[in-house]
Amino acid sequence: MTMQCVYIGNLAKVAEYICFKDRLNLCSIICENDRVTDELLTFSLLRNVPILKVDNEHLIEDYFNRFSEDTVFIMCSYGRRVPVERCSHYKIYNIHYAALPAYKGRHPSYWATVNNEKQLGVSIHIVNEKFDEGDIVAQTLVPYYFWENEKDIFEKLTNQVPNLLDTLINYLQGQGILIKNNSGTYYAPVTLEDITLNLEQDEPALLFNKVRSQSRANGAVVVIDKKKYRLFDICFTEQQVDCSGIKDGKLYIRYKPDISIYSTKYKEEI
Repeated sequence: MTMQCVYIGNLAKVAEYICFKDRLNLCSIICENDRVTDELLTFSLLRNVPILKVDNEHLIEDYFNRFSEDTVFIMCSYGRRVPVERCSHYKIYNIHYAALPAYKGRHPSYWATVNNEKQLGVSIHIVNEKFDEGDIVAQTLVPYYFWENEKDIFEKLTNQVPNLLDTLINYLQGQGILIKNNSGTYYAPVTLEDITLNLEQDEPALLFNKVRSQSRANGAVVVIDKKKYRLFDICFTEQQVDCSGIKDGKLYIRYKPDISIYSTKYKEEI
């Protein structure tokens, strides 16, 4: 049996994965008005799947009411609250980039990165009134190697979505057992302080992980001689530098008496 499905979010790759499931009929995308990417628009035009744009909580409720109660709603990378208390008669599921109940809240892959996790997970769970609290339908873990950054791990986790969707479809058709999701820790949204390198206090692992956590964003922050730089990679070296600064295209940073840092991907903030 084919089930009507609506994707809520802005990741074209997730929409395509849903589109390729024979037992799901992707009929619409709901996306925040200011987060429609060129890639999502291209997908919409190619696959003939309309995008319904949202700029407030009430509008998404109106969109929900356009669909029958047996429609399956799948969320991933959606930044607004869904009024679940007024839409509880719908089947709503969320793809969360963590192995719940770990790393609930916003920016889970940032917190997992700075905590130096060797594995990261992705889960699909029932959406209820509390963020990331609904029972888990499926989840999986992938290794997080040191040479990978948050952009790489996000892509690896996204590539697990087809398997999660298969388990969700089986669950909707009466197969599978839910995993309870009533513990775990919530993490706060990431702040500027969280992504700023403290060369006096931060240990090497924390410096490295702050930088690789920002590969999909605007870079980690470091201040050198009153100049602010955004870093997208760093490496440690025993090569000594007399002072921090740019040399041969690299940004060198004095760190410890026997260790220096350099970045090949950086930009100065003016």
